[in-house]
Amino acid sequence: MKRKILVLFAVLFAFVLLFAACGEEKQPQTNPNPQNQNGNTEQGGKTDTPTDNPDTPMPDEHKHTVGEWIVDTEPNCTEAGSKHQVCAECGETIKAEAIPATGHTHGEWVTDKEPTCTEVGSKHRTCTICGNVENETISTTRHIEVVDPAVIATCTTEGKTEGSHCSVCKTIIKAQVAIPPSHNYQNLICTVCGNSMVTKNETGKEYYDKNGLSVTLISYVATPKEGYTEYTIQYTIKNVTPDSKLMPGSFKLFFADDTGESQYGFFNYLYYGESITQTYTWKILQNQKVLVLEYNADDPEAGLSGAFFRNKPVSDTFHWFIE
Repeated sequence: MKRKILVLFAVLFAFVLLFAACGEEKQPQTNPNPQNQNGNTEQGGKTDTPTDNPDTPMPDEHKHTVGEWIVDTEPNCTEAGSKHQVCAECGETIKAEAIPATGHTHGEWVTDKEPTCTEVGSKHRTCTICGNVENETISTTRHIEVVDPAVIATCTTEGKTEGSHCSVCKTIIKAQVAIPPSHNYQNLICTVCGNSMVTKNETGKEYYDKNGLSVTLISYVATPKEGYTEYTIQYTIKNVTPDSKLMPGSFKLFFADDTGESQYGFFNYLYYGESITQTYTWKILQNQKVLVLEYNADDPEAGLSGAFFRNKPVSDTFHWFIE
């Protein structure tokens, strides 16, 4: 029995040795510098790849082929649209852009209100795409100017300067200015109508001034002298206003050439009922022609001296012509 077991172990051992020998025969020989199919040498069991070798060319990168633009959103009058462009080969989006708004497409202007000389008008137009309405004002029109001719003033009627107005709306463009009636006085007499610049009072007649005094010119006498003329007047002034004291006015001579005047006055107060009769003489050069003697009531505010420098008589007092 033991002998059979030993024989079995010997057979098994023989099979093991035989199998091991077959495996050694199939093992390839080791090459210290083996080459791969591409002729590259393997070292340390590592194989070179094309990217590890600098002599190996890199594969070409993909270049996009520009395709057509594709509209994503159409623009309108007021809003922008959008579009993009893709590669014709790979379909990748290359570029995206906005499409500008188109703006309104307006039709013709329609007048809603015609303008006038004084009021603006209005008009509108409509977009043919979206219906948007644009409104504008129309400026006022120009006035149609008509000339208003000047009117010459006369001694008794008022005149006017030249003016103009609009014939449509009657607006005054240039106002006419009134020219008051005016005499052409020479030596206190109007050369056009003969009107006297002042009222001629009578000698010997009593007149009443605005302050409540009576004035009477008794006489005046012109006496020629060598190189001059003496003008002598005699007058009476009386206070005729009850419960008052009044200052008499002054007498003045006016000349034809408006060169000046002389003055004489009584400068004391007269009480009610009092009067004074005085005589005064002027010496006037022969080349000065005396026209009129004037009595001017005293102005308490201005004083007598306020009237002294006038070169022409005023109309609201008493005058005696020197002829």
